[in-house]
Amino acid sequence: MNEKDTASKITIEISDANPNQYKRIFGLEENRRTISAIPAIPEMTFARLIILVFGLSISLFIVGAENTITSSATPAIAAKFNVLNRISWIPIVYLLFSISLHPLFGKIAFFFGPKKTLLSCILIFLFGSLISGASKTFPVFLVGRGIAGVGGSGIIATAFIAISACAPKQQVSKYVSFMGVVLAISSLLGPLIGSSISQSSEWRWCYYYNIPLSAISFTIQE
Repeated sequence: MNEKDTASKITIEISDANPNQYKRIFGLEENRRTISAIPAIPEMTFARLIILVFGLSISLFIVGAENTITSSATPAIAAKFNVLNRISWIPIVYLLFSISLHPLFGKIAFFFGPKKTLLSCILIFLFGSLISGASKTFPVFLVGRGIAGVGGSGIIATAFIAISACAPKQQVSKYVSFMGVVLAISSLLGPLIGSSISQSSEWRWCYYYNIPLSAISFTIQE
């Protein structure tokens, strides 16, 4: 049987089959129910969209630079708390919570909406940074790092969901790419920022500087 006959046979079999069968196979019915469950988002003006992207970029920058800034301040932090034998916990705690909770925040954003989820995560990240900066003992410092990691995880996951929902469908990839560049740049600049802060002032300002930036981002997106 040649290719033409084979294609004709497949076409006849598909046309004779029950269409609902193929809907179930390819998940079309389930996707339709899922899409209909998402509340409609009003169309944004270009100016409002740019303001939103600016606020999201601030959040992504401070979250992306967080761990690389800490890497520059780690020796000073370990010396302050006298924990040179446990120095590896300083970056690990933040990364553990930041990386592992992405899928969870995707579900939370679906049920409660990306805006509420994102604003809550900004507050969580701000609170964690405040605890880390003001900590007097190493366990309290690690608690603050873990809380900041939870907030950072939610910010990254929800920021991309928010821009995908608000931007015009034809331009989503452009805005998502821009935000990815912001994350990459923040990771590169983090060590420079951390070393500058550590040399010019106390290491605690590596976390205190997150507070005004988080407040600005929260205000823009609120």
